[in-house]
Amino acid sequence: MRKIIPVLFFVLLTAVPAFAGFNEGKAAFEKKDYETAYREFKEAADRGDALANFTLGFMHMEGRGACKDCGRAVEYFSKAVELDPGQGFYYNGLAWLLATCPQAQYRDGKRAIASAQKALALDSAYAAVYLDTLAAAYAEAGSFDEAVALLQVAIALLKSGGKEVESRFYTQLESFRAQKAWRE
Repeated sequence: MRKIIPVLFFVLLTAVPAFAGFNEGKAAFEKKDYETAYREFKEAADRGDALANFTLGFMHMEGRGACKDCGRAVEYFSKAVELDPGQGFYYNGLAWLLATCPQAQYRDGKRAIASAQKALALDSAYAAVYLDTLAAAYAEAGSFDEAVALLQVAIALLKSGGKEVESRFYTQLESFRAQKAWRE
């Protein structure tokens, strides 16, 4: 998922209208000027920009331009969902974090399942990715048979993304078969 999220993240950056300040943040992020990007995204987020909130969540989840902090990432992803509940990608980001965060206090399998299911219901364009997230959520909740079945469907749907993504899906599948939840 580490390789998929950044790619989809940049697709999302170009597809959703944003508040003033967001475009400046996006330009800075693309130049790897994360300090400026964070500041611009924060200003846009404070004005109610859902994508800016999602982006700040991503930055905290990945530790890019912000401290790696699952708690802050959950807050920003949740705010993005609240501000724009029609974006499946926002639900997917939240679900992935709730399912795979290395800090146990931020994992919540049931909430991750609900968020991943909402992502799938809203947007089938990224079905393989969302099914991967749903599989991780079921694994976190201890439902490994469901996780295996869902990841097998995701692998079957995977038409692009290259061998690296497909290989990671198979590695994750073996983890679920071994009754182990996935961690980033």
